[in-house]
Amino acid sequence: MNTTDIYAKIKAILAEQLNVDEALISMDTAIRSDLTADESGLIDVLLDLEEAFDLDIPDSDFEDMDTVGDIVEYVKNEMD
Repeated sequence: MNTTDIYAKIKAILAEQLNVDEALISMDTAIRSDLTADESGLIDVLLDLEEAFDLDIPDSDFEDMDTVGDIVEYVKNEMD
């Protein structure tokens, strides 16, 4: 899966789980502040990411991800 496909899937997950317009999400979007994600929303995002990409993402790794680009990079590296 290439970076563009990963990014598109992550945008869709974030938009659905956090109830935001995909058009407002870019690689530089800060997950917690720009998308105003609360803890329960972030847990749902994490679970959906793990399912969508067949990964096990440790909570500590997810907590270190600040932007959408951080998530894309993490998923890409784990899939390589």
